[in-house]
Amino acid sequence: MKNPFEESNLVRQTILFFLLSFTFLWHVAPSYAQQDTLSVAFIQGHNEWTEESVCEMLDSLSSYCRVDMGMLSGVVGELDGYDVVVIASPQTAFSEAEKYELDQYLMRGGRMLWLLDGCRLSQTELYLKGETPVISLDLNLNDLFFTYGMRLAPTVLKDERCDSMAVTVEEGESMVPSRLLWPYSIHLFPAVDHPVTDGVGEVKGAYVSPIEMVEKAGDLTVTTLLHSSGKGETVALPGMIELSADPPSITPDGFHYPVAVLAEGVFPSLFRNRMVPQGVQTTTGTLLKSTSAKIILVASGSMIQNGNPKDNIRFLLQAIRYLARKESETSPRMLYLSLIAGVVLVAGIGLFMRRRKSSKPLPSGKE
Repeated sequence: MKNPFEESNLVRQTILFFLLSFTFLWHVAPSYAQQDTLSVAFIQGHNEWTEESVCEMLDSLSSYCRVDMGMLSGVVGELDGYDVVVIASPQTAFSEAEKYELDQYLMRGGRMLWLLDGCRLSQTELYLKGETPVISLDLNLNDLFFTYGMRLAPTVLKDERCDSMAVTVEEGESMVPSRLLWPYSIHLFPAVDHPVTDGVGEVKGAYVSPIEMVEKAGDLTVTTLLHSSGKGETVALPGMIELSADPPSITPDGFHYPVAVLAEGVFPSLFRNRMVPQGVQTTTGTLLKSTSAKIILVASGSMIQNGNPKDNIRFLLQAIRYLARKESETSPRMLYLSLIAGVVLVAGIGLFMRRRKSSKPLPSGKE
């Protein structure tokens, strides 16, 4: 006769075995599956953030992929071995040869993360004089991004959802530290449920320009990833910005301005009707359109800088992972889990059947 208590205990043990196995694999598998699976290139040569300025992001990124930092040399194809190319807050213009190299990397199915500032100002002058002019930052990239279906608007956002700025103010005969609300250091919010924004809360960016979408020449899917709060307004460029002890004067216009955009699909080449620029080294002709490629444009170079909220790093890490993922691929975690789950399942069934067999009563010897 079967013992119902023994049967029930056997089922509980088997279920517990499966739960513990999957819990272990869910946390341990990524450290093996993602190790050294990605390579990321940070482009230098245009006064981008230094390695020290973005070390928090680099430390998080280098825990599961290889990260290189270097300048473009004009050799087409030198970026082909990288899963993702990152351009983080350049401050000087790109040459036509550099644009050609980046364009042709994209045409080969490349993946790029751009963190661009749309404006330029003197922070030193702002601190010393309390005001400074702010102008558009010309990186010689407008035609490149226009071809890809997007551009930075010639404005800068100020918003009620903002951080404070450390300043010194005069009190009597002394200068004392203080903090002022700074409407140009704004909070940004996920605009859509997407793998890049999964689990991301408020993200911070400074001197943010809205992203405008233009007529798409390619076969692209465009997704807004981050937008402003809807409690701000735009300031036309060129203009003046001021430090003031009074609350910032803002007339909210109600718009949720796109500030991080994903474009994916088939891109047209900027150079489809142009000559190959001087200084370019290439052994092939110009590719006129891309294979499946991806770009994420973020309209704030400061988003990657040290000292930002953890949500900034989470957003950027997930952006890089998403860019690196090929459409036909299953994530490394799921591939690893699928393999081990099969082993666990077979082992579990074997254990269950063995226990059931051993729990059967001995034969009585009667026919």
